[in-house]
Amino acid sequence: MQQINHHKKLLSRTEYYDWLKELPEGYCPFCDTKNNTVIKTGVLWNLELCLAPYWRYHFLLVPKRHIKVFSEISPAELTEFFEMVNSTMQILESAKLTHLNGELINRYLFFWRYRGVQLDPLYNVSKPNHFHFHIVPEKEHLWDLVADKDATKIDLEQVRKLFK
Repeated sequence: MQQINHHKKLLSRTEYYDWLKELPEGYCPFCDTKNNTVIKTGVLWNLELCLAPYWRYHFLLVPKRHIKVFSEISPAELTEFFEMVNSTMQILESAKLTHLNGELINRYLFFWRYRGVQLDPLYNVSKPNHFHFHIVPEKEHLWDLVADKDATKIDLEQVRKLFK
């Protein structure tokens, strides 16, 4: 297997896309146990700093077993997942971290995404398909810039019918 460059620092998004382009086909950076962004390890999960964070203090909970979607998580993995989320939040809340402007971080956002296609056409890179759960600081109006102004233009009855 090709030698993979491991990082001693976090990457900008541009540096991250350049790094992804260098990876051999089939390589999963989340499965690589030498990943040096691991902060805390459990039996079934790792807590990592996001290698290419969107925001400061951007963490990922990553299952050690390669799974693609949340529904593949085993009961044991689900139990440890909740334990890791709870302990991570206790640590973050007691640390009294601040945003760059000095404002106390007192809100966090949790998310994962499903990608039907791994290819990012803008950067022409394939993104890892290993499930991971984001824990990031949030503040009021963080999403205002990306909110869809047409989000309310939806037929509620049509959506309800989809789930009947």
